Amino acid sequence: MKRLKAKKEDQKKLDPNFTDIQIQRSPEKKKSNPNTTVNPIPLKRLVEDVNPNEAKVVSNANLPANTTSYFMQNFLKAKKEETKQVKEYQQKMSSRVHSFAGANLSKKYQSIIVEELEEYSRFNISKRYLPKEEVSKCLHNIKILRLNKLFAKIRPPKFSEPDYANWAVTGIICSKEDIKLTSSKTPVKFFKFTITNFQHTLDIFIFGAAGVEKYYNLRVGDIIFILNPEVLPWRPEFKGNSIKSFNLRISHKFDCILEIARSKDIAWCQQINRKTGAKCNTPINKSKQDVCDYHKEMQFRSANAKRVELSGTYALGAPTQIDSRPALYRSKNTSNLKPGNNFNIVADRRYMKKKENDPINSKRHHFSSSNSAKAFFDEDFQNPDMLVNLENKRRKIKDDKRDVMLQRALRESVGNSKLLLKDKSNQEIQSMRNTTDATLQNGFIQKLGFDPTGGQIKVVLEKSADKSTQSKLQKQKSNAMENLVTFKKSSVNLKPSREVLLEKLHHREQSFAQYKKSIIAAENRDRKSASTKNDTDSDDLEII
Repeated sequence: MKRLKAKKEDQKKLDPNFTDIQIQRSPEKKKSNPNTTVNPIPLKRLVEDVNPNEAKVVSNANLPANTTSYFMQNFLKAKKEETKQVKEYQQKMSSRVHSFAGANLSKKYQSIIVEELEEYSRFNISKRYLPKEEVSKCLHNIKILRLNKLFAKIRPPKFSEPDYANWAVTGIICSKEDIKLTSSKTPVKFFKFTITNFQHTLDIFIFGAAGVEKYYNLRVGDIIFILNPEVLPWRPEFKGNSIKSFNLRISHKFDCILEIARSKDIAWCQQINRKTGAKCNTPINKSKQDVCDYHKEMQFRSANAKRVELSGTYALGAPTQIDSRPALYRSKNTSNLKPGNNFNIVADRRYMKKKENDPINSKRHHFSSSNSAKAFFDEDFQNPDMLVNLENKRRKIKDDKRDVMLQRALRESVGNSKLLLKDKSNQEIQSMRNTTDATLQNGFIQKLGFDPTGGQIKVVLEKSADKSTQSKLQKQKSNAMENLVTFKKSSVNLKPSREVLLEKLHHREQSFAQYKKSIIAAENRDRKSASTKNDTDSDDLEII
């Protein structure tokens, strides 16, 4: 209680002017009017400075091709690229070496029997000729290219060498030929050997007496490295000028071939070639196969031919289209006492669903190909089969155009028979008539059976005739000419006439009679000579 009394006493006296307390009410929400449009805030565009390089490129692209500036620009560009390529080539050639450095190759090392995987060539080896340290020193800073990588780097049509300063190709020697001489004016010794990796083969040519003496002792079956050989493209004989493949060539005397080890897996196919009777001798990997791929396929086919279930019109292999072939199941037919090989053909369900969902492929059997079906149902699809045999189609169109032009030229050369005598003088018309009369009097057109001029002879005879001055003889002649012109044979017989046949028969009989007389005369002559000979023989006999 004391505390409450103290509170009441301590209360401050209120101001008589502020008897009421006023509080501001909350502001009202403004109703949005749908008819009012709010102006968008204008965006300030940033003015960017034009890049001079881009402006130059755009201006150069707009230059016409027949201007001097366009030519100069392309000329300078080509010149810069050429100088750049020359500089790169010179830089590459400056760091190129022609022999294996870093190892003493003249030193003789003892061969070691090993069974390991060679580090650089990735071939299994059975004997090592050079230690690993020496091989690593020789191949330091040299790009190693196996045959599959080499064929990927050296590509047609240029067959340019790999873009490396120093590179070496590796492989196993699978064959070697005898030393030969070139057919040039100054013959040069050379020989050829082949390297392989069991998938690819590549021929190496060694030219020069020094190279032949140095490398002819290379052994078949050894793994070698060849440093920076020359790429030698070759063309097949009698097949045009197109380059088909390439070989490698060595024509200097430096130590560029490194013989490091003996291959463990190399072997040769021992199957007999039926045509030549010799062994196949194709290099194979004996750890994976015993014959080459060709004879493996032949064995596979001969084995399939002995099996009845595999001998048919279709060869074994994957189907040309996924799920396109039906499945073959044996039927469960128990009604027959002797159940045979009864089979039911059941279509694949996945293939049937795919066929229902794809209307184009489902109707492809009505068309020559699937592309034709797509082109029929889709207007935007361009059939790529139209480009097949494009040259033959173009040639056919050109031939058709030539035929049309030839027919038109023939029509123009013959001309319209009604306009034949138009703008002609009387003297020219009379000369044409005389020529026509001379032609008709020969009888050639009557034998021919038709008018080869297309009615022009008749027009000349009708138009050139003067009816007022015609005599009876001329009228008869004109009637005869008209009969000749209008005469047409219904059937033309190209056989010789009866008179010609009788003349041939008479000539044949005369020839036969003359031949018969000559035979009789010859027989009489022989008889006379025989009788005279007998008389002389009897005179020589002595009567004892």
